[in-house]
Amino acid sequence: MNQAIVIVSFGTADPEAKASCLDAVAADVIAAFPAYDVFEAWTSEFLRKKLARDDKEMNSLGQVLSKLKASGYDRVLIQPTHLINGEEFNNKLVPEAAAYKECFSCLKLGNPVLAGTGPESYEGLLETIFPLKELYDGEELVMMGHGSPHQHSAVYEWLQECADRNGLPVHIGVVEKTDWPDRDMVLKRLKKKGVKRVYLCPLLLTCGEHAQHDMAGDDSDSWKNVIADQGIIVRANTCGLGEKASFRALYIRNLVKIENS
Repeated sequence: MNQAIVIVSFGTADPEAKASCLDAVAADVIAAFPAYDVFEAWTSEFLRKKLARDDKEMNSLGQVLSKLKASGYDRVLIQPTHLINGEEFNNKLVPEAAAYKECFSCLKLGNPVLAGTGPESYEGLLETIFPLKELYDGEELVMMGHGSPHQHSAVYEWLQECADRNGLPVHIGVVEKTDWPDRDMVLKRLKKKGVKRVYLCPLLLTCGEHAQHDMAGDDSDSWKNVIADQGIIVRANTCGLGEKASFRALYIRNLVKIENS
């Protein structure tokens, strides 16, 4: 039986972010599943076209599945690197996978690693998600996620509630201006608690544009500078979650689940 795993990401325009995060996930999957051939796909049409202009190729999920069908693969596992079951996952990845359901003897789609059903879904994962051991004395953790412009996900709120239940010094917001909890809601939490120092980190898989500019950039409207303008001392780290082996292990866990389902 010819078996394949397709790792599906939004994509990134930053070659360093691809190497340190997306390629690292792929390398872990290859090592953990030697009986499978591993392929990659991106959901962002904009980024795929951008690569094509530079004579580089990255396929959509549909294109990869079409090639696998033509090559005689029987069993295909699909694992998204998207963190939540938001707009990209629900509106792009799920329909593309469903369109090829009858083309293989087995086609299975895994969930995003932070998909859940409530705050209780994240018990036991908090140390993996939050870099709490990196906090200095007196610091609180602020994490900036992506959010969605059209389809709100409760994951960020559930993560915050789980952190609060466990008494953790964590404050979560999203960069999308039409989604929530937004930066102003994070600032309100910090002021209410009287926080003096924060460690600012991305709740993002890759350390690309959002982490380097929206979160920790030098512009006056970056999260780093807006928080600092409130008299709070800010220390920032732009490393994506994909750089942490412990976080990448969540993808392996998801693949084991769908393989055995």
